[in-house]
Amino acid sequence: MAKLVEVREMGEECGVGTFTLQSFCTGDVLLEEAPVVFAQSYVSQRGPAGVRCCKGCGMIVATLSEECERLSCLARTMMQREFPVEGGTVSRHVNGDGDDGGVGASQEECEETQIPMVICSPHALHETLKEFAASNLFCHKVSMNDSDDHRNNGEESLLPGTGSMSGVRFCSDGCKERYLHELGGRFLSVLPTAGAEATLTSAATAIRTTSTTHNLQRPSANTIMCFAVTLDAATMEQTWPSKAHVLATLEYLVENFNERLLLILSLLARCLHDTLYGAFISSEELQGRFAEKVHDFVLRFAEGAARPLTEQQRAFLRFSWKCVCRWLDLCCQEETGAKAGPEPFLWLTLQLYLRCFWLLDANAHMFVVVSPLYSLLCLHVPTPQAVYQRGGENGELSRAPLGRQMDVLRELFRFVEPDAAHATGVALYDAATKINHSCVPSVRFVPTHGRVSAVVVALRDIEKGEEIRSSYIDLVAYTSRVERRGYLLSHYGFECDCSLCCQK
Repeated sequence: MAKLVEVREMGEECGVGTFTLQSFCTGDVLLEEAPVVFAQSYVSQRGPAGVRCCKGCGMIVATLSEECERLSCLARTMMQREFPVEGGTVSRHVNGDGDDGGVGASQEECEETQIPMVICSPHALHETLKEFAASNLFCHKVSMNDSDDHRNNGEESLLPGTGSMSGVRFCSDGCKERYLHELGGRFLSVLPTAGAEATLTSAATAIRTTSTTHNLQRPSANTIMCFAVTLDAATMEQTWPSKAHVLATLEYLVENFNERLLLILSLLARCLHDTLYGAFISSEELQGRFAEKVHDFVLRFAEGAARPLTEQQRAFLRFSWKCVCRWLDLCCQEETGAKAGPEPFLWLTLQLYLRCFWLLDANAHMFVVVSPLYSLLCLHVPTPQAVYQRGGENGELSRAPLGRQMDVLRELFRFVEPDAAHATGVALYDAATKINHSCVPSVRFVPTHGRVSAVVVALRDIEKGEEIRSSYIDLVAYTSRVERRGYLLSHYGFECDCSLCCQK
């Protein structure tokens, strides 16, 4: 979209702010921006919801049939909680098997009884919506290796190289290429080559059979505390002889200790791609150039407040940093064929690694990509949630067939929890990150249809040249001035200067 806002310097004390280049009305979109890096949340990806997203753009990758099955199962689970269960099945109210068989009931009453049956049956839900199967809201996946699609029951790893190749999904070949190259995703993947499967198998075997390395490959909190300082380069080589080994450990750390590590790995993978692109230099020079890339990247963003770390946090930081350095060594070997340098810890200093965490704490945004079935509903029915570029018309819907289809979708999303229905995660943006905070915000970020992006809409009319501000906190949870200012100071390193906080 055309540039509608710009970032301006506001002086040494205030840093930068985002200002409008034209006036806006309530509900207008001021900014739409793709992320620098993003990561789907563990709960969204691996929890009961099981949302599969494109690694390149974040779009939910599913056919109509797959999405009907996923959401129907979620709806059935929620409905079983809401209504009594008889004999291990959903109650009569849900199944629509009342004693009178519908005799004497009006058509509208029958439809109301049938809708719960439809949303709890993947087949019935698909039959109701099958005319939309060809919509561009739905798509077939492109996997790392389509021939492996039958393996591992579709289980997906957080890091694309550590589990089934089929678990990694893309919405198109273009997104796949962009992820592997421009975004550096190949460094987070064990690509499907002739030797890749053997490497993965040997990695899994090593984890199962070698007790000494097992403790480091799948470390407990106590192991991290014990080895964070003493872990040296020789032990690292023995523990993680291949990229598959170290990726497996990094995934374990993400799942069990700190999910933010996944976004940091995505950030570093992108910096590594930029470092290696067109470079024909020694590994020692690559290490220095990479450290400069990461340092320059960090300087683009405000780092927020530096907070004291517990002993456990310091140990995790040091242990994961050493794993990351080993990973960078192995990525460099794989990419260039050159032997790693003698000192693996020169890729980036521990302090620079810590600054990456601070940067993401202060600048990462939560994202929500809505289910394609919800997008379908928004295209045809005006809803308060569909504030961003909703298609369709706002007129009265006929009862059949479109009206009934939308009634079914409305009921579906009434039962399914939003956190389960939609994809969630965190993303780092460039321009959107520069929007300052106010407890009386003029704009807000909204859920998106299709792919991960920062979509900023006006909460009120905004004048040309006005600074726009969003809220960094849940204003319902922090009602007092003291609570708001205390939270913002401890987490972001500033005192709020908005009209609500500054009034006497």
